[in-house]
Amino acid sequence: MEVIPTLFEEKEKGLTIVLEDITEKKRHLKNMEFLARTAEELVDLPPESDIYVYIADQLKSLVPENPRYYIHSYDETEGQFIFRAIEDEKTREGVTQLFGFNPVGMKFPVKDFFYSAPFHENAFTFKEMRVMHFKPFYEEEEYSFYDACAHIFPKEACEQASLTFNIAKIYLTGLVWQEQLFGLVGICLGKDEKLENKQVILSFFRQASIALARRMTEQRLSRSEQKFKEFASALDIPVMILDKQNTILYLNRKFSDEFGYDLSAISSWNTWAEKAFPDKNAQKILEEMVKKNEKDTSEFQKEIFELTCGDNTKKPVSMKLISFSDGMKGIIIQ
Repeated sequence: MEVIPTLFEEKEKGLTIVLEDITEKKRHLKNMEFLARTAEELVDLPPESDIYVYIADQLKSLVPENPRYYIHSYDETEGQFIFRAIEDEKTREGVTQLFGFNPVGMKFPVKDFFYSAPFHENAFTFKEMRVMHFKPFYEEEEYSFYDACAHIFPKEACEQASLTFNIAKIYLTGLVWQEQLFGLVGICLGKDEKLENKQVILSFFRQASIALARRMTEQRLSRSEQKFKEFASALDIPVMILDKQNTILYLNRKFSDEFGYDLSAISSWNTWAEKAFPDKNAQKILEEMVKKNEKDTSEFQKEIFELTCGDNTKKPVSMKLISFSDGMKGIIIQ
C-alpha cells in the first residue's frame, strides 16, 4: 500500500491510497526461502537418510491441496524402478485398498515399457517436466492411467483409482543429473487443477538429483575403498592406500609390522613422506613420482629409496605407485 498526498479540485487536500497485489511477490519470496533451505538440508543429510522420502516430504508444500503424487527410484544395474513413496497418506491407504497391497517397495521394469514404442523415453527426455492427459477425462487422448502405470497393476484397479482420486493428468519429471537417471516423480492432478510452482519444483528436483548423484558417488567410492582394503589385507607385502586427496585410508598389517607406522602416527602422504624420507632429494623424487602418475595411470611408477622406519632404522626399498581411474592410489613397498 502506498499513500500519496493529493490536491483535489477546488484545492481540497487529501490522500490517494494505492493498493498493490503482493501475492506473487510473497509466493516468490517463499519459494526462494524453500530452495535455500532445502539446498542446505540436502547437503547436510546424514548418509543413512532416505533422499527419496525427503523429496516426498518437502514436495507437499509445493503442490495443490489434496496432494496425490508418487516417487520412484531407479536401479541402473537391474534396470528397474522401485516405488519409494506415495503421498498423501489418504491416497496411499486408498491405493493399498484398491490394489490389495501397498506398492511402496515394489520393483518393476518400467524402463522396458517407457523406453520403447509408443513412448520412446530416455534419461534425457525424462529430465524435463511433461504432462500426460488421460481418458476418459480427455476424450481425445489415446492413453489412460492404466498405460501410465505400465500395465503392472490390473486395468480395472487403475481405472477405479483414476476416478476415485481424480487423476486426469500427471506431471512427470525425471530425477536426472548429467544424463543419469535416479528416479521419477509423478504429480497427479484433476482436470481443473493447476500446478502453480513448476519452476521451483524443477529447481528442487535438480537439487535432489545432485544430492542423489553425490550420494551414489560416495557409496561407489566406499565400496571401492572396501575392495582395496580387502585386497591389500590379503597381500603378504607392505601396502598403503591413498584417496584422491592423498589422505592415507589404509595400511595393511605387513606395512605396520615391517616399517613401524600405523594410522595413529601418520594420516597423510606428506606427513609420512617427511618422516620416512627426511632427505629433501628423496622427497622431491616422490613428489614428481606422484604428479607423473596422476597424469598417466596407464603404467606403474617405480623408484628405489632409503626408508626411515618408525624406530629410526633405515631400509632400502623398492616402491611402486599405482593410480586408479577414481583417483585412489596404491603404494606397494618391497
